[in-house]
Amino acid sequence: MLNVNNMKKKVLLITHTDLDGVGCALVAKQCMSNADIKIESVDYNQIDKVAQRVMYKDYLRYDWILFTDISPREEYGRQLLEEGDNIFIIDHHKPRDYLSEYPGSAYYNTSDSATLILWRDFFLKEVTNTLVMQIDAWDSWKLKSPYRQDGILLNYLFQEYQFEKFRRRGFKQMNKAERNIARIAKEKDEQELFSLCNISFIYVDRKNKKYLEILVNDNKHHLFGLLIELLKKKDSKKYKSFHYIKIINNKTKKVSLYSDKIDVSKIAEANGGGGHKGAAGYYLNN
Repeated sequence: MLNVNNMKKKVLLITHTDLDGVGCALVAKQCMSNADIKIESVDYNQIDKVAQRVMYKDYLRYDWILFTDISPREEYGRQLLEEGDNIFIIDHHKPRDYLSEYPGSAYYNTSDSATLILWRDFFLKEVTNTLVMQIDAWDSWKLKSPYRQDGILLNYLFQEYQFEKFRRRGFKQMNKAERNIARIAKEKDEQELFSLCNISFIYVDRKNKKYLEILVNDNKHHLFGLLIELLKKKDSKKYKSFHYIKIINNKTKKVSLYSDKIDVSKIAEANGGGGHKGAAGYYLNN
């Protein structure tokens, strides 16, 4: 863990583009208020190139470099952690098991969000912050968490604001106006999601697991995970008829998997992807 007391250092924080990624940026700003922090949001198609740039260019420019909610593939990750004594990686995605071999430099836990890991394990803060727990309940798919519903709304607000505007709003709870914005977006999406289920199909995979397959043509990947909770509430018969949901995006060729019954990260890993137990994904081969 960094010694952040009265820290006036240059820090580069490379983080993912989603709610958990911006949550890490907010936590870093909150816990290192005296530091000069540059925040860079990147996705998986960029992270390996960014890791190489850090190793050969940025390494000497910053006192500390943090990768949060995203990490490069093993080849580059090991190089960063073994050669860069000012580099730290905080992640929770599968498959990044190699990170477990670098205690003190890498913080890896597949059960919790990167925001929570950064707050609790890296900065050693007590787990009492509501915003941190809301982000964790959303991103780690903790469906039974008391913070889950507010986490869903928080993610909708993030989708409305996008990364930079959400980051600028700061480390604070949603106000009444923001909750209304999120609720309106959620209600609209729930209607759209439920209609998608009417044109879905049930198939059986090679492991004899039934899945609900839905074809889409947009990038609203943030809302598909809500299908499980929505069907549970509005169509229990259909919910009981499958083990997991499979969303195929015809434009991006991305496959998203969701379940509260089986570990879909294993399916994603078998197809060259990864993710969490309840939410994972991969890209279709050409």
